[in-house]
Amino acid sequence: MSYLENDLLDLTKYDDDYVNTIVEKTDFFIPDGTYQTIVEDLSLGVTKSNDPRPKFTWKLKITEGEHIGKYIWKTSVIWRKDTLKDKSKGYKNKGYLYSIKKDFEICLPDAPTNFLSSIKDNLDEFIGLSLEVKKITKKNSKYSTIYIQRLLSNVEDNTQQSEDKKMDDIPF
Repeated sequence: MSYLENDLLDLTKYDDDYVNTIVEKTDFFIPDGTYQTIVEDLSLGVTKSNDPRPKFTWKLKITEGEHIGKYIWKTSVIWRKDTLKDKSKGYKNKGYLYSIKKDFEICLPDAPTNFLSSIKDNLDEFIGLSLEVKKITKKNSKYSTIYIQRLLSNVEDNTQQSEDKKMDDIPF
């Protein structure tokens, strides 16, 4: 290492400022449970691995309860068929697209059967959907699985219903 690198990496000169820096405690932790959420974003990307695969990333904002305003992130990876474990060895694989198809059918039950091939052009259809999701963390794991339980409504539908109700309250 050169003299310049050694000097740059000498962090003792930051110790006083580090000690005096106040960090607000923010609780980002969301416990396991069932949450009402709204889809703020759904994007299609690629995993960052030696074997890149397509993935969907859901940004879900909690809309009710103690954790209102916090986000739950759900990632759904499209696994290659040849990388799945054999069912005969105890792996209960329902098909490599099972969970993705299940999520999409809950959200958009009337989507065409070839919907996955055109998903890039239809991601906006998910924005604003109100979903009930369940967060489950397996024992001895830091990773959680997010299950979409059911479609509650579309935010635009809620807005229209709210406006209709206001009109019903007018006494003439």
